[in-house]
Amino acid sequence: MEITIRERDGVRVFDLVGKLKLDQGARSLYTAVRADLDSGHREILLHLSQVSFIDSTGLGRLVASLTSASSRDAKVKLLRPSPRVEDVLKITGTDQLFEIFDDEEQAVQSFQQHDR
Repeated sequence: MEITIRERDGVRVFDLVGKLKLDQGARSLYTAVRADLDSGHREILLHLSQVSFIDSTGLGRLVASLTSASSRDAKVKLLRPSPRVEDVLKITGTDQLFEIFDDEEQAVQSFQQHDR
């Protein structure tokens, strides 16, 4: 799993590439999100269009990231889940836990709308 973090209008965008699974990526993602939260960031957008695979551990880490953020009055949202990730989210009902966006601009703006 390759994670690149960039900032856009105060929102931390995590560009993820690779597999989000037990032996690759799941721990790295959760660690990176927690580090951002520990640093005081409150708006995190996970860009998932280049995630080619997700297993139950990866899914669990996504939910754990959301839970950690919520406990700190922060937000984690998803951007453009790949078809495979989208299928897993829908099959498990996890898509109902997250705000999911297809457009990065709309996703970034949604954080500002909640702050008002």
